[in-house]
Amino acid sequence: VITASSSIVVQFKNGEETILFSKNPDMELPLASITKLFTAYVSTSSDLFYPMLVESSNEAAEKVASKNTVAMMNGFAKEIGLTHTMFFNPSGKDAPGPNFSSAKDIAHLMYELYQTEHGKEILMIGRAFTPTATNKSLVDPRIPFKIIGGKTGETPKAGQTLTLLVEADNSLIALVVLGSKNRFEDMAKLAQWTNE
Repeated sequence: VITASSSIVVQFKNGEETILFSKNPDMELPLASITKLFTAYVSTSSDLFYPMLVESSNEAAEKVASKNTVAMMNGFAKEIGLTHTMFFNPSGKDAPGPNFSSAKDIAHLMYELYQTEHGKEILMIGRAFTPTATNKSLVDPRIPFKIIGGKTGETPKAGQTLTLLVEADNSLIALVVLGSKNRFEDMAKLAQWTNE
């Protein structure tokens, strides 16, 4: 039993995709700061990526963004086939917007990021852990996989959100929870179930 309104576990192996678990995978829900993965991808590398992706700083996201960033984010989402995703701001705040997506779309995003060097860089930064990092799953002993990267989010409208990309058995696995009341507990349960 997980608290998330929507969740998914997708395995990518040898060019094939297998949905291992899903709960309302196409439900459109507020993203909160998972948004920042898109913001980073359409922006050039910046010293602000670390506070934006690790500490989840809204101020850093807004400084990274240009007047064209949101349009570029929507263009990128369309380019990689995300049909349940729309952006109104670069940080994930509830207004203007809120930005929304689906668990299935975010799983695809994680896989697509891994396909490019710029995307891998973003995921690696998102894997960094310091005492100020928002992603406690990175050091959760209940996650039995090598974590490539991930991102958290939380706003009043979104509740708690979390995505991880992990390596397992020569494959990549994307795990996503949206609209959660306890994202780290939900993620640990999904990871352990996937590993059984």
